[in-house]
Parts: sequence; structure tokens; C-alpha cells
Amino acid sequence: MFTINPKLKLLLGSLIVAAVLLLAVVLGLSAGKNLAQAETVAASAQSLAKAFEYFYNDQGRFPTAVEFTNQNVMLNYLSGYNLPSFTSKICSDSLQYKKALNGGYVLDFCLPTAARNYAKGWNKIQSGAQ
Repeated sequence: MFTINPKLKLLLGSLIVAAVLLLAVVLGLSAGKNLAQAETVAASAQSLAKAFEYFYNDQGRFPTAVEFTNQNVMLNYLSGYNLPSFTSKICSDSLQYKKALNGGYVLDFCLPTAARNYAKGWNKIQSGAQ
């Protein structure tokens, strides 16, 4: 019959517990990082939607794609123009702006996890003119 030394049993048990705790910490950090990125992108998308409305009130139209990428133009409507750019397994980009043919706009944004009533993955904010 095979017997295991009690000290070896204690050591193996401790290693298993340590491995499980390490795995829990790593998974928790990853989930926290994804949530922080999702919150940042969702908040930026909401701020951009407000900025587009301010732009529309001033200009009578929504910004073109070129104006959207021009920090000098958009800083007139935003307190800061640091657009988040995170990539993940499901998000190759964070934000995509398109001026619609009907004069409106579509802002697509991708979240690595659900946040602020938005789903994980690609979401959309668009002008009411769609």
C-alpha cells in the first residue's frame, strides 16, 4: 500500500490553494481591466454624442469624418479630445464615426464587457435623423 508523507500532503495542498488563489487574482485583474476600458469607451461615446449635438446646433449639420478626426475642430465641443483606443479579442477598435448619407451620424463603439446599459461587443449611437 502506498502512503504519502503528511508533510508532502501539506505541501501539495498548499500549492494547490496557492495556484487557485493566483488564478482568481489574475482573472479578477483581467475582468477589472475590461470593465475599466468598457466604462472609458462608453463614457467617451456618450460625450461624443453630446458634442455632435452641440456641433449641429452651431453648424446646422453633423461633423464630417475629416472634422471628427481634427482635434482643433472637435475641441470646440469637447473638454478634451483623447479618444480611447483599446483592442481586445472582440474589439479591433474602440470607436468608429460615420456621417450618414441622410445628414445624420452613426457612432459605433466596441466594449470588451457590458457597461452603462450597453452590451459587450459593438454598440451604436446615432442621430435621430436615421
